Amino acid sequence: MDSPGSNRKEIKFKYEVYEESGVGEYWIIYPDEQTVLTYTLEKGKYVLQTFYIG
Repeated sequence: MDSPGSNRKEIKFKYEVYEESGVGEYWIIYPDEQTVLTYTLEKGKYVLQTFYIG
């Protein structure tokens, strides 16, 4: 099992790679917390669009 710190590093890495690659939309889903974050790319940077807590 990965440590929470390791998971955060992986998410940050993917976020940066996707942003640099121009991926238009990026979702992060935390099933245990029932949380969804959605980001859209605006002027080359991700902007948080949705923060949903179930």
